[in-house]
Amino acid sequence: MKKSPWIRASAAALALFSFAQQALYAQAADLPRYDLDVAVEPATHGLAVEATVSFPAAYAGREVEFLLAAPLAIASSAPAVERLPLGDTRGFTGINGSSGDLVKSGRAVRYRATLPKDSPTLRLKYAGAIDFGFDTPEEEYARGFSETAGFIGEKGVYLAGSSLWYPYLGETLFVANVRTKAPEGWHLVTVDPAPVDELPLAGGPLTRYAETVGAVEAQVFLRTPDEQLARKFLDATARDLEMYRQLIGPYPYRKFAMVENFWETGYGMPSFTLLGSQIIRFPFILTSSYPHEILHNWWGNSVFVDYATGNWCEGLAAYMADHLFQEQVGKGAAYRRDTLKRYRDYVQETHDFPLNEFRSRHSAATEAVGYGKSLMGFHMLRRQLGDDAFRKALQSFYRNERGERAGFMDLKREFAKAGGVNLDTFFDQWVNRAGAADLRIEKARVDGQQVRGVIRQVQKSGLLQLAVPVSVRTTKGYVTQQVAIAGEATPFAIPVDAAPLTLEVDPEFDLFRLLDPRETAPSIGQLFGDTQVLAVLPARADKATQDLYRGVLARWASPAQKLVVKLDTEVKALPADHAVWVLGRDNSFAAALLAQVAAEPALARQDASVVFARRHPANPSKAVGFISLASAAAAPGLAGKLPHYGKYSWLVFEGDEAKNTGKGEWSADDSPLHVDLRSERTPLAPLAHPARAPLAEPPPVFSAQAMLGHVQYLAAPEREGRGLGTQGIGQAADYIAAAFAKAGLAPGGDQGGWLQAFPRGSNVIGVLPGANPAFDGQAVVVSAHYDHLGPGHPGADDNASGVAVLIELARTIASQGRPPRTLVFIAFSGEESGLLGSRWYAEHPSPVPLAGIRANVNLDTVGRLGAGPVRIIGTGTAAEWSPVFRGVGFTTGIAIQTIEGAAVSSDQQAFIERGVPGVQVFSGSNLDYHKATDTADKIDGAGLVKVATVAKETIDYLAARAEPLHATMKAGGPPVAAAAATAPRERKVSFGVVPDFGYTGKGVRAESVIPGSPAAKGSLQAGDILLVLGGKPIETMQAFSDVLKTMKPGDLVDVEFRRGETVEKVRVELAAR
Repeated sequence: MKKSPWIRASAAALALFSFAQQALYAQAADLPRYDLDVAVEPATHGLAVEATVSFPAAYAGREVEFLLAAPLAIASSAPAVERLPLGDTRGFTGINGSSGDLVKSGRAVRYRATLPKDSPTLRLKYAGAIDFGFDTPEEEYARGFSETAGFIGEKGVYLAGSSLWYPYLGETLFVANVRTKAPEGWHLVTVDPAPVDELPLAGGPLTRYAETVGAVEAQVFLRTPDEQLARKFLDATARDLEMYRQLIGPYPYRKFAMVENFWETGYGMPSFTLLGSQIIRFPFILTSSYPHEILHNWWGNSVFVDYATGNWCEGLAAYMADHLFQEQVGKGAAYRRDTLKRYRDYVQETHDFPLNEFRSRHSAATEAVGYGKSLMGFHMLRRQLGDDAFRKALQSFYRNERGERAGFMDLKREFAKAGGVNLDTFFDQWVNRAGAADLRIEKARVDGQQVRGVIRQVQKSGLLQLAVPVSVRTTKGYVTQQVAIAGEATPFAIPVDAAPLTLEVDPEFDLFRLLDPRETAPSIGQLFGDTQVLAVLPARADKATQDLYRGVLARWASPAQKLVVKLDTEVKALPADHAVWVLGRDNSFAAALLAQVAAEPALARQDASVVFARRHPANPSKAVGFISLASAAAAPGLAGKLPHYGKYSWLVFEGDEAKNTGKGEWSADDSPLHVDLRSERTPLAPLAHPARAPLAEPPPVFSAQAMLGHVQYLAAPEREGRGLGTQGIGQAADYIAAAFAKAGLAPGGDQGGWLQAFPRGSNVIGVLPGANPAFDGQAVVVSAHYDHLGPGHPGADDNASGVAVLIELARTIASQGRPPRTLVFIAFSGEESGLLGSRWYAEHPSPVPLAGIRANVNLDTVGRLGAGPVRIIGTGTAAEWSPVFRGVGFTTGIAIQTIEGAAVSSDQQAFIERGVPGVQVFSGSNLDYHKATDTADKIDGAGLVKVATVAKETIDYLAARAEPLHATMKAGGPPVAAAAATAPRERKVSFGVVPDFGYTGKGVRAESVIPGSPAAKGSLQAGDILLVLGGKPIETMQAFSDVLKTMKPGDLVDVEFRRGETVEKVRVELAAR
């Protein structure tokens, strides 16, 4: 294969660091740093690495030890290394697996080196072949997925901590910078250069898609080009990153990539995930495994796991991803039931263990404990503390432990602090002890206006302290009470004010407990989880068919399960103490089983493979399963797929590939924890329990494509530069009004319409009414001007970009429902002619009086952000602006620069003049300002997303803030009274200096100078500071603007400016604007 030149691995990222990332990089200075040049040769499984490991100064002169995979031979090292016996070395353990098999099988080598005293650096060159093979089918069944320690080949590359492909120093965190060399057309993805506990490298022949989401680049790598699939994952990435950012804290990396792997996996790596080709095409994956892997970038790959004390992150990720997305659609209780069901089906007494012993998943039983019991623990914590305290604890845990290893006891500390409670007993019984609660209800009865009963604990693992939800259904609905229990038997009494109908203990599966078999339908999982299984083959079938069934059973062989295979002629009756498989329609036991499922016609099909489970008639805790194959060719597919359908009672598979086309669960209505309290037990119509709010809702996200579409319309030649009096500006107004209407805003203009007319133009006003009565008569104004200079001036950046963000802010915020305080969205006209529209609105405010306007957030010239910060002009107008935007920068991860003065730069000045704090959101100056070259093709869509994200966070804060901002009016404008009395004048001349709005000294500093302008002809340069213009001092931006308004084209004016330490003078001739 043709080789590409050395390239930066696809972890290369945005130049703009977020605040969260900066915090991590600050920590990185005290960690070892890997600089790796990596070459892969797929045809030979080859790997060649040049590694430089730089240690902190404290390591100087010390011995260090590391592990390396045995196939990798060290060609050179500095300093020299010596080979040591492996001894009791454990190797790498991480959330995706471990190097335990390599170490145990002798395929790892232990080395030692003494670092130089003057430069604690280790340099290595090594190479070899990496092909550690994949699981056998039996191992795949035991795990539920296939696994390899590492592989390089024509299909792709998978290297991880388990591969020991880099010098593994133990559990220390480190930072890595990786350059890769791979075949042409390949992409290799690795981690961002931030603290990590594992260095993965993966990829292959892939097509790359990317899109910026706030401060993060979302990436998708597919083995076959598919724009539609890539779009789904990019959108899901944007949604999930924003939801978890709001719920937990800033995303810690520069990118997140979904990489299609060359076999079926579900790995969460720092800043990317590896998902198999089938997995990424499952319709449910975007609301299950995918957010789970994204979430690992907070839990497991940012707050790292202290494996010695137990792996907490899988359960927390499962709870905040898999469970959360089910909770959002009203299926949280069903998800918890299925979690408890897996524990009951797969974890027998001999397979149970406490959470502090969980390291990683390697079987259905370890998953049921390490994921299932753990997620139920977090759910019980949330129910005990309440949602607000639970969220507060998550945020505090992330903030305090980011970049560190943490354990269950660190979680206990944060949850106890947030809830103000002692959690010693809770964590001891759920983390340090094995087992689950096992409850019985006794003596349930109606006693006057009360329902009484006794809850008994019968688990063998010891008594627990529990808050047991007990619900009584009455003729008026449900009455629910938490019954605190600690002893073996606890009586309770629940008052009711209507006739009681039923009593239900833990009806929504809020406790981690052992389900009674009658609480759920019989399932396929019961057969896979039982420790003893009898498989009955049809004696009437030919040997080939019997061997076919034996082959299927062999795929499911597991050390955890004793399987006995017999012919039906050898079995008189199905044993009541075993799970039983009955195979084949010609089996002597088949007819009776098929008669039980006659109500499901799909199971009678003989042209399809069918599977179902029923309760054993003599023992409801055991299941009897039936399997019929449509063809011999379907056997391998069914054998591989069936273990993944454990929750279902019946399944239908079609074709030789065994494609699942039908599935379902039988009803289960005989739970011993549900007691009918009526004397006449006629059927009751189902009644749902009151809905619960989910822990978080999926947030709306901003679309760069949508905002660019608005810019293209507004800056098109047909809009005639949106000059006052043109048809184009009228078309722009209609477009904005239609967008406001589509977003669900109410008209806020004259006579119930969208437009507020003023001499020479119209403002477009949309209103989103507030929901908090305490804020009646108050509003926050969000604005952008939509006018420009007229024909020949597209005005894409100034200010079609601001209007585009305004429209999308209106749509996004309105989609979330009513905000606490009213929001008024205004597209002003006449800004270019002296703030005509905004000053008119400030004199004629609607729908609230001027005194009720809490603040103005104005968007002007926001389309050229690039790698720069979002600039906020006018933060000197209120004491709170600067801390508000520091907070916004932290929570969004987007760099923000606050500028106290220069408020006169746009429409916010009309509010400031009347005592209302206002700021302008601004992306920075550019040389196309007010020129024909300010076109839509130059607008930065990713930058618009960042601007919108910052603006929304700010607006959300202002809409909910109870207290008014404390106006200080430190802007560069005149005093409020004087400014309000000053008649606006239109500027007619052009000077050619693009001001540096971030400059806070006296004068106006040039950020750039427009070529060919009067300033350029006068030899002014970027960095010069204007001091005097036409004999008048210009100490501020407003003074500069006011002086220019007094002049006309052709005037010769003297200019004084400072360049470095020298004050210079020139004369320039002003040009027409």
